[in-house]
Amino acid sequence: MTTAVSRLIQVTFILSTTVFLILAVVELRTSIRSVDVSIIAERIEAGQIVTRSLAEAVAKNAVGLAAEGYCRSDVVAAGLTLVLFDLDQQDPSRDYDAWLVSAAETRDYLLHAMGCMPANSNVWLRMAALQSVIAEEPEEVARLISQSATFAPAEQSSLLARFNFWNSFGLATLKAGSPALSEDITTLLRFGDRCIVNAALARVNTRLKPFVDDIWQALGATSTARFSKRCSM
Repeated sequence: MTTAVSRLIQVTFILSTTVFLILAVVELRTSIRSVDVSIIAERIEAGQIVTRSLAEAVAKNAVGLAAEGYCRSDVVAAGLTLVLFDLDQQDPSRDYDAWLVSAAETRDYLLHAMGCMPANSNVWLRMAALQSVIAEEPEEVARLISQSATFAPAEQSSLLARFNFWNSFGLATLKAGSPALSEDITTLLRFGDRCIVNAALARVNTRLKPFVDDIWQALGATSTARFSKRCSM
């Protein structure tokens, strides 16, 4: 009886060790595959020159990892940089079909990223931006960008990113997303860096301007007076 129990323990130990070893090898192989994704994404984010062919090849690698369900957040984020960069290289006026394929792949990747990082504000914002380009459905775009605001309501970089996208949307989307839009503008005017916010306000288009003006007036001179000061160059 004792011998049988000992053998069972040994077999269990061997099987467990084998399983953990296999998992470790799979993770290592995936990490090796993801190295290029991370390296090229870092170059893009640093503003370094990356050839279109290289970016496209590595973006396909990122898409492949996503198709396999790989969900490590740093790799998913790096892959998102690549697929967005690849989409930016496409010119729908020259080759609409190629752009459409890239847009569809980007949308699929964003859905994967949303599943892996559901509380990441930037992922929701990028999906909103992509949806507005594919087909600006006001209610859906507003819902997506409102989710972005939910997860990063007061971070200046996120606020400015959303403000730039609000500035590119149509009037119907602005109206549909009015609650989140108002919160973003209010937070920027009350707490944002004066000079940075001033620069953003200088680029406001005619669709967004009435929303900004209404909140500016509602806040009053006490809150907005600081914007009259000059910014050093």
